[in-house]
Amino acid sequence: GIRIGNCTYKQVVSLDANTDTALSRLGIEPVKDVNSIQSHLEITGTGEENLYVSIYKFEDQYVGFVKNMSDEAACVEILLDGKPYAAAVNFLNMTYQYSRELKINGKGCKIIVFDEGQTKLVEDMEYKVIPVGNDGFTYYNKDKNTLLLDFADYQLNGETGKASVIKLFEKLISTAYSGTVKLDFNFENRGYEGDDIKLYVENPENYEVLFNGKKIAFDRNESLLGILKQGMNTISLSMNYKQDEKMRKLLNMEVGEEGDFNMIGGILEIENIYITGDFGVYFEEVDAKGQMLECRNLYIGIKTVSGGCEDAIMNGYPFYSGKFIFKKQVYTKEDEKLLDMYLINGAAEVFVDRKKQATVLWNDGTICLPDTEAGEHELVVEVSNTLRNVYGPNHNIYDDGVMVGYTTFSCNPGWCDAQGKDMWTDDYRLARFGIQFH
Repeated sequence: GIRIGNCTYKQVVSLDANTDTALSRLGIEPVKDVNSIQSHLEITGTGEENLYVSIYKFEDQYVGFVKNMSDEAACVEILLDGKPYAAAVNFLNMTYQYSRELKINGKGCKIIVFDEGQTKLVEDMEYKVIPVGNDGFTYYNKDKNTLLLDFADYQLNGETGKASVIKLFEKLISTAYSGTVKLDFNFENRGYEGDDIKLYVENPENYEVLFNGKKIAFDRNESLLGILKQGMNTISLSMNYKQDEKMRKLLNMEVGEEGDFNMIGGILEIENIYITGDFGVYFEEVDAKGQMLECRNLYIGIKTVSGGCEDAIMNGYPFYSGKFIFKKQVYTKEDEKLLDMYLINGAAEVFVDRKKQATVLWNDGTICLPDTEAGEHELVVEVSNTLRNVYGPNHNIYDDGVMVGYTTFSCNPGWCDAQGKDMWTDDYRLARFGIQFH
């Protein structure tokens, strides 16, 4: 069989006859050829032009993958040789959800099946959408907020300047630099007075670290800084750096093969640093560009505890990673029983009156609440986001793509990047964090 992690497989679904042959030689049985039948497909409805649809025949069942490439919801009928789509697969409880129309929220996707018998089809219930709105939520961050520090004033054997840590590190390794390196990470505090500030540095034993001029100690990679001063604060890292000429040639691929480059280890690196606390992180300028935000001139201050559910980045949590709770009182009428979240940047658990109603993945955020009575209700949406904005790429001029490599975080394009021009901007380009209601 074929082993992946701790699991061994004796059968593999294969899309390619050549793969079948190769697997058979290894004693692995291909389950069945999966044949595309796109030409038999007909789609009608709202937003059908934004759908990417792939339909396959697996044994005696037709199965499809439908992805909405737009930010707007789509509601369509899908016919396969004149027979309508039957159900979407709910992977949370491994059940079918039957309906005559397929609704896919913005950037969402669904796995669907076709059923010739249509024995389980039910009509959609004529419920109206609960008017939630995107404003007026209370915020609760379950984890500490994070400030990413990835620009520094530097000194290199008399040379001074300001640069991103990534670009400065590339300079050190490309020139086989040897000598002292001093980095000053400066950030402004506008009103935060908490005493919970922690600093995180990778391999702090390589540096002498000062906080506002005083040497600090680390427990592994963590140091408790305590209280920030108002105004500008500085974290300084100093080290002796050495990179030999042979390593420079390997890193620049002047000698060796690509395999040699991919197996390089033991490089003395400099990295971004992070502070955490119960503060807010803000930008003086923010421009919305689709699902990305372009941000400039950051500072920290007192955290925001309420605002819009789609604006957590703008409201003080641009680098936050963890569980974030949006809470609001909503009012419903007797015929309003649908919660319609059409864009969720993360996975979410939805509670109404402290009772869990659903777990939402892939923007499948339309939830029916048939037992909810008219009146006032407490809505809580707990969103778990990713590490994307903490670790980047935060300075790439392009929207997030399918492929990411180490060059995506830098300036010069590599094989997985758009070609032809520098990719870097000093602005922060961040993915939105939150939810949007219809």
